Amino acid sequence: MQFLNFWKNNVFILLVLIFLPLTPQAEESVIATGIAPLMDNVMNSRQEAIDTALAQAVMNAVKMVYPYAEQIRETISPPEFIQNYSIVQEEARDDIYHIQIEAKIDWTGLSRKLANLGIINPANGEKILLFLTLPEDIDFKTQVLSFWKQFFLVFGFNPVYEEMLTKEKILDYTFEKGIPFIFNLSIKTCFSESGQQNTWDLGFTLELIYTTYNETIFREHFKHKVFAIDIEKLTQIILYQTQNMAYEITPKLSVWLGKYKRKGTNFELVFIGISKYKDIFDIHDTLKDIKGITGICIKEVTEKKVVYTGIYKGLLPDLVNQLSSLGFVIEQVRGRSVYLRK
Repeated sequence: MQFLNFWKNNVFILLVLIFLPLTPQAEESVIATGIAPLMDNVMNSRQEAIDTALAQAVMNAVKMVYPYAEQIRETISPPEFIQNYSIVQEEARDDIYHIQIEAKIDWTGLSRKLANLGIINPANGEKILLFLTLPEDIDFKTQVLSFWKQFFLVFGFNPVYEEMLTKEKILDYTFEKGIPFIFNLSIKTCFSESGQQNTWDLGFTLELIYTTYNETIFREHFKHKVFAIDIEKLTQIILYQTQNMAYEITPKLSVWLGKYKRKGTNFELVFIGISKYKDIFDIHDTLKDIKGITGICIKEVTEKKVVYTGIYKGLLPDLVNQLSSLGFVIEQVRGRSVYLRK
């Protein structure tokens, strides 16, 4: 799968829609616009415009990871991936009915669909911490944060953002909260050293870390020299480059996730409050019958806990779901360790 420089086509409308500021409650929604010819029956025109907008909302979500989304439009049924929507604004002018909607996307279903089409390998619900280091004198955090949250939602991740978190505390935070992935994004801006008027040097650093094994999945650095007459134009350029960077890392992330799922997940199950000796082996027999678990063994037995280890041919959230369905009470998840009670 090749990702050409999509912005040579300069699809400005798409970027405006993707980067419209969203409220905190709507960060998982997508803004889209639809139009329809104005007919004698205005309600028919309105419904046609809504249908067009809903289809575009889904395509905008796909375009976050796949620049050739239009090529697969016919294989995607928008109603399958729209949970609900609201009207942002609408009007009839120049014989055209215009409508703008805010649609809540079924990210899990969309991720699964793109996986079935062979476009991405999804993460299936793994948590990922987003940590941003941005210029203090330019306010575009809302747009950038919304974009990367939605980017990782398309990939099947569960993005997490903590406003007051500092870089020194990232690893401790992910360990305490059981978050296996960290996405670091740093953007630096300064006037160009060339001295040319209205010219800026931009630096972008993206890093994705798998915390369970302290593995850097990728670390990319991009530099650009750009012309911007004001901060508004500079912000627009930065948002363009954000989408371009997403296209750059999509194939790398997808390939890594494919290997990650084939390799399996090393896990540790820590059972607390087991009072009967027989229960230790009953639990072991139950665990070894879980589909996907291989090499299960009893690692440690103490008065306070019993620890089992093994490999799960899948992702940790899937294993946790299976454990819950068997009636085990999940206390917490820390990295690859799951704490639970019988």
